[in-house]
Amino acid sequence: MNGQYLHIGFIWRGPAKLKELTPIFDLAEDWIMYGGNNWIVYTSRSFLEWNGWIRAVLGPEDSVLILELTDPLIAVGLMPQWVWDWLNKERTIPESTALGLKPLLPPTLR
Repeated sequence: MNGQYLHIGFIWRGPAKLKELTPIFDLAEDWIMYGGNNWIVYTSRSFLEWNGWIRAVLGPEDSVLILELTDPLIAVGLMPQWVWDWLNKERTIPESTALGLKPLLPPTLR
């Protein structure tokens, strides 16, 4: 089973919640952060699950936008080489994850 790419961007109205978000992003099979408020995750989970996990740690004035990216990934722009290397990396979702064996609870509730 293949996963999907999601772009997750934030607007912080207070301090960035990086400490709270890192365990959530660790639920993805792979992720990258750039610019301090943007992530791209490779995941077998739906964008609705990600929305629920993320919104649980956001403040009332914070904003989040989750976009499902196309597969194959089509991208242009000017970014450091490490971003392009990450985007072009070959990936598959392990069968154990595809079968739903990963925890569904947000990591902050474990």
